[in-house]
Amino acid sequence: TTLLKLAGALCAEDADTPQARASLPIAWPVPETVLPMDEALAMPFSRVPLASAVGCVSGEVVTLYPPGAPLLVPGERITEAVIAMLRQAQADRATVFLERGGMQGIATLDTGA
Repeated sequence: TTLLKLAGALCAEDADTPQARASLPIAWPVPETVLPMDEALAMPFSRVPLASAVGCVSGEVVTLYPPGAPLLVPGERITEAVIAMLRQAQADRATVFLERGGMQGIATLDTGA
C-alpha cells in the first residue's frame, strides 16, 4: 500500500505541475567521436563560450532533463546542431547539466587539431 500511496502522491503532484514546452527534437544529433571517453576525461580542458565551441571537442558530459540523457560526452565534437539544441533547451526551461560548469561556457579539449 505504501507504493500505491507514493504513486498517487506523484500523480497528484504531476497534475499540479505546469508542463514544459516540448520543442526539443526526438532525434538528437549524433556527434562525431574524436577521442575515446577515458582519454578525453584525462586531458586538461578549458572553458569556451557556447557561441565559440562549434568544432571543438567536448571535455565534459552535457545532459538535458528531460529526458535525462547525455547530449554530449567527453571526446565528441561539438556541432552547430548540439549548440542549437542546448539553446532550445534553455529557451524551453529544461534543465541543462554541464558536468564541469554552467551555461556560460562548455569544457573543451586542446586536441592539437
